[in-house]
Amino acid sequence: MNIEQLKVFLAVANNSSFTITANKLNMSQSSVSKNIKELEFFLECRLFQRTTRSVRLTSEGQYFYGIAKNVVNSINSAIFNLKKQTKTFTIGYMNTYADKIFMPMLLKNILKKYPNWNINVNEVFLDDTINGLIHGNSTIVFGEKDCFKNDCHIKFLPLFKSRYIVITSPQSKFKNKKIVRISDLKNKKLVLGNIRQYLPTEQSLHDKIIDQIGEKYIDYADDMMIMALLVKSENTLGILPEYGVDKTDKSLLYLPLATDISTIFGFGYLDTIQYDVNMEILFDLIKNTYYSYRKEYC
Repeated sequence: MNIEQLKVFLAVANNSSFTITANKLNMSQSSVSKNIKELEFFLECRLFQRTTRSVRLTSEGQYFYGIAKNVVNSINSAIFNLKKQTKTFTIGYMNTYADKIFMPMLLKNILKKYPNWNINVNEVFLDDTINGLIHGNSTIVFGEKDCFKNDCHIKFLPLFKSRYIVITSPQSKFKNKKIVRISDLKNKKLVLGNIRQYLPTEQSLHDKIIDQIGEKYIDYADDMMIMALLVKSENTLGILPEYGVDKTDKSLLYLPLATDISTIFGFGYLDTIQYDVNMEILFDLIKNTYYSYRKEYC
């Protein structure tokens, strides 16, 4: 097995065609087929289901795809760094509504200061923030402070203290309220965050809510976007940390939750690695971008 075979495999998987892959890679179709056959022989399994009309990944191929992609990306990144052609920097972020506005602003500002940087972005999940840093998939990762508490080699730089927000329909009975108390949520349909990915701060908030109003009408959403969709479609209420709220979405109403529980939002990085940029300088750049984002959109 070699890197050329992995690249051909990824190309066939992405194009769903041996012919298109051959054209894009400037190879003969027989060479593409040969690389795939040799890779399948080495792995002792079929990677593709082939018919006269389509080429699809087998279950083994789907499993191998993510591994091959990570290997090729890591090798490409290493080649770039070793040859000094450019500096590669990867940002891990949680896919919230707010990120679709903030991330483009941040990338634009970083490239103004470091125009020779090759910046990649990776979506990460709450339970994968530390692994992304340790295994080199991300240079920095945005998230809550709770995400980074279990590793002494990760430094966390805070951006702001994030309160919790109740999201609901503008036609909701809460529309004239300036603030929502937990007692107001009793006997109301409520959506909370993914129960499988609770962080300590979120857990304490949810415990407090359940202690006060019970859990009869409480449901759970896998992520922030799904929660927002449920609120829109099912006339329910949701609770999100403020950092994940996109107030440009006027189809929702955003009301602060009256609680003394809040979370700290920022980013983490490994302090055991010598980076190409001073992290304190980068922190100031991120902080100023986030301040501009919140001033304009929150």
